[in-house]
Amino acid sequence: MDNEKESYSTSDIIEQTNKLIDRNTVSKKDLKKLDRKVSDLLKEKAK
Repeated sequence: MDNEKESYSTSDIIEQTNKLIDRNTVSKKDLKKLDRKVSDLLKEKAK
């Protein structure tokens, strides 16, 4: 699989979130970054 470019699938985001939660290291900055990725994704899908 070729995931070199800055694109995130929903499952990637869920996986990343779960990893962060598992490590108990979810910082506000991480959540903001993740939130931005999610809203960008939703905007893309809405087009």
